[in-house]
Amino acid sequence: MSMYSYIWFYATGQIGYAIVPMVARGVMLGPDQPVILHMLDIEPAAEALKGVKMELIDAAFPLLKGVIATTDVVEACMGVNIAVMVGGFPRKEGMERKDVMSKNVSIYKAQASALEKHAAADCKVLVVANPANTNALILKEFAPSIPEKNITCLTRLDHNRALGQISERLDVEVSDVKNVIIWGNHSSTQYPDVNHATVKTSSGEKPVRELVADDKWLNGDFITTVQQRGAAIIKARKLSSALSAASAACDHIRDWVLGTPKGTWVSMGVYSDGSYGIQPGLIYSFPVTCEKGKWSIVQGQIGYALVPMIARGIMLGLDQPVILHMLDIEPAAKALEGLKMELIDAALPLLQGVIATTDVIEASKGINIAVMVGGFPCKEGMERKDVMPRNVPIFKAQASALEQHAAPDCKVLVIANPANTNALILKEYAPSIPAKSITCLTRLDHNRALSHIAERLNVHVSNVKNVIIWGNNSSTQYPDASHAIVITSNGQKSVRELIADDHWLDTEYVASVQQRGAAIIKARKLSSALSAASAACDHIRDWILGTPEGTWVSMGVYSDGSYGIESGLIYSFPVTCQKGEWSIVQGLNINEFSREKMDATAKNL
Repeated sequence: MSMYSYIWFYATGQIGYAIVPMVARGVMLGPDQPVILHMLDIEPAAEALKGVKMELIDAAFPLLKGVIATTDVVEACMGVNIAVMVGGFPRKEGMERKDVMSKNVSIYKAQASALEKHAAADCKVLVVANPANTNALILKEFAPSIPEKNITCLTRLDHNRALGQISERLDVEVSDVKNVIIWGNHSSTQYPDVNHATVKTSSGEKPVRELVADDKWLNGDFITTVQQRGAAIIKARKLSSALSAASAACDHIRDWVLGTPKGTWVSMGVYSDGSYGIQPGLIYSFPVTCEKGKWSIVQGQIGYALVPMIARGIMLGLDQPVILHMLDIEPAAKALEGLKMELIDAALPLLQGVIATTDVIEASKGINIAVMVGGFPCKEGMERKDVMPRNVPIFKAQASALEQHAAPDCKVLVIANPANTNALILKEYAPSIPAKSITCLTRLDHNRALSHIAERLNVHVSNVKNVIIWGNNSSTQYPDASHAIVITSNGQKSVRELIADDHWLDTEYVASVQQRGAAIIKARKLSSALSAASAACDHIRDWILGTPEGTWVSMGVYSDGSYGIESGLIYSFPVTCQKGEWSIVQGLNINEFSREKMDATAKNL
């Protein structure tokens, strides 16, 4: 196994002294990873630093292959793969961030320059010293060639504190609690969010809010306790929380390098790419997953892509004025207000008003169309039964508000995956909303199928029509080209006739459409928000304004038993639309291959 070198700035401090034995024992990277420790401190601490080195030698750690203890920043940085920066000037009472920044500039300028010139090319940097977000920005300023994805700050301590508080409240093992989120800044203004958190129980995973059953505590004492935990520890032990901070730093690096468990995210202070409306370039704590040494923000970007499309008439036509009701969670309130400001500044002629709120009732009042993009996604390694309990509290509140406050003829499109399942949850908690008014998005897959055929035949996508997405919006969907046609100069031709390659149509084509979302995430490190938003516009436009004559589209709708699909499932069928109503296309010939694929995707529901 390759050797890892680590550097701790100010290693004789409390956190440094707590963390070095953890790393040397394999807590950070596992019991099989040899390490060399590079420890840096200031000149007055040189003797103490020498003493720490002596202790590490005396402990006879099998994984520890070397120790460099120095006050020379260049020597400390030589070849290091991971830098954990625990030294900096802290923000004190009465100080503003600009005061702290000026003091930390001199500290971080020298360290940043040395890291940039002498560390390994792929060096990962974790800033622990507070104000960590600000210090990470200073580091980036003076080490511009270090990739922004390689500079992070510690909010895992707050994340772990949130897990600990939930664990203690419910009297469960902390390892059974997961997916809390720390939003924002590592300070008393952070937002510890449990809206997506779950607890593993003997009967499966359950939402934290359901088990705690005390929103007042979760929205009050829980938040302030996590925010003020550091101050409480200082008051109790007269020293800062060095042990838990050191442990959190190990957790942060371990997950970053080795990967997060399937179905689990953690909180990291990372460079914002604009996700959730947070200004790009800020160091901000997001929920992230990690794989192969890279982190990715857990995504939810469709709303940002969708609203300008609606306001420009793409969804309902160029003559239809609209009023947008935008709903988001409390930590995104400022970002939501920023989005409203952007819409106003765009001076869109069709936009007659914007309501931006975190109140689901206010958002639901009088609306004619509800596009539901928020929910807990089904991730790798998870089954639908794992996702449903997470989405129940999200969709229960929204369903109740829609049922009571939306317009009687409100049309609902569920986008949040697993969309079919979420639409069923919505129907269960809003029984008075007609089944014909609740749909889910498979138009994105439909559009992907059209584009794959267009690309294969080198024709414009508008000349291809009548593909079908059968079943479930997932990797088990069946993109069926058996009835698809292409408009040519000689009239309409069958897709199968023109492609003349059944093997490709039944294998590579199907797999490529099924896996297109994953391919986009791999390529751009973000989900397919733009194409999903465009597909949502297509779905609603055709539903309300009607499909062109001779053309059908794919929609996830309530099954009436057509094509042998169990009644009551939300299943993707070919449909035509007229006067605001959809109808399943009847009488299509289904061959044996298609029947097998259709039944397989139905079983997944």
